[in-house]
Amino acid sequence: MKCSECKYINVSDGNGSPGRCYCKHPNRPKEVTGTELVICNSERHTNRVLIKTSPRWCPLKK
Repeated sequence: MKCSECKYINVSDGNGSPGRCYCKHPNRPKEVTGTELVICNSERHTNRVLIKTSPRWCPLKK
């Protein structure tokens, strides 16, 4: 599964600067915290997820 297709991704607005895409999956590993939750940065003024893969710790990765 790609992060861009996942329903658990949350894109925060950067207020003029690039936004950040976070993983909000309830079954993600507990040791994944802080900056590791940031999957990627988005472009300015858009909610488009730029990552084409998923992190190795993703619970939906098969």
